[in-house]
Amino acid sequence: MPFQYSEYEYKSRKKISNRTNWVIQAACLLFGVFNINLSSWNSVVIILLAAGMCVVALVANHRNHVTTANILLCVSCLIAITYSIYDGDGLLDPGIIGYPLFILVGTLLLSKRFTPWLTLAAILCLVFIGIQQQQGMLNLTIHLNDASNLAPIIIFLLAGALVVWVILDNMENNFNQLRESELELRRSYELTIQGLSKALDVRDVDTGGHSHRVVEMTVTLARSLGLGEKEIANIKNGAYLHDIGKIGIPDAILYKQGPLSPAEWEVMRKHTLLADEVLSGIPYLAPSLAIPKYHHERWDGSGYPDQLKGADIPFGARIFAVVDVWDALTNNRPYRKAWSNMQTMKYLQEESGKLFDPQVVSEFLYLLTGSEKP
Repeated sequence: MPFQYSEYEYKSRKKISNRTNWVIQAACLLFGVFNINLSSWNSVVIILLAAGMCVVALVANHRNHVTTANILLCVSCLIAITYSIYDGDGLLDPGIIGYPLFILVGTLLLSKRFTPWLTLAAILCLVFIGIQQQQGMLNLTIHLNDASNLAPIIIFLLAGALVVWVILDNMENNFNQLRESELELRRSYELTIQGLSKALDVRDVDTGGHSHRVVEMTVTLARSLGLGEKEIANIKNGAYLHDIGKIGIPDAILYKQGPLSPAEWEVMRKHTLLADEVLSGIPYLAPSLAIPKYHHERWDGSGYPDQLKGADIPFGARIFAVVDVWDALTNNRPYRKAWSNMQTMKYLQEESGKLFDPQVVSEFLYLLTGSEKP
């Protein structure tokens, strides 16, 4: 099973790749310019070619092909190091230190599973240089054509690669444990939210099952309207907790059999502000606050608590408002019998553009009937 990065890790790797690209590209260009001064034209062409590969990698990274971009960066880096040594003093060239750095940078860019391949590539390049040096093909300036130091260099490379692999393995294990802890924490949050929702349903006995029904319908509608999964998750939490503010409403009003008086309605309407007061101190639920606070706002500005109008009402609250009214009207209440589905759909159509967002109503009725959208 391929390793999957989280959204944050993926963005982080893309950012690191982009910055590393500019560093490697600048280094290649500097190497090229330096060799121009030394009149080593073959080296100039090869190293500037490596710089050109960085440009291709930059384009790939911009198009979200991060792994491809990082592989190109590694190849570019390897070409620059190898040819710089080949055109210098071979296995005794100071540039030989570039190979351990190549393995380290490549592993950090790609992941520990690439460490063996990066190490093999570096060793093959060293063997190639060693063979060329032994056959007298290099223009050495400070040493004879002796490749006897190739073995210790390879041993150090292997040891360095192993150290890098161990470090990266430990880092990835820590990341995996952190990810599992985060997922477990999210599951705990979700179960807590669902538990609170069930507690509200138990307290508000006349609407039993209401929260579960509206959550499922709201998620389906939000997905149909093209919202992303992250936003849908926030909407789901908000839908579960939409009536959390009712914990502050007196039982005499909440359990009253029959219509509420104007004064009692004034108290009941405060449940949206109470919800905001209860949840606003929980950072995890901040993106979900729109539904508990604004699900009674209306398209024409006649709702509460802030009399928001039209698109000023958060989209999640507009979606939930339609589902909430649908469920309320199609289920029995102490003060009235449930409406039929046809009667409720007619009401939603009549109030579309008045109380409810026309786009949301249209999509909701389409989901219910499968008929063409107006």
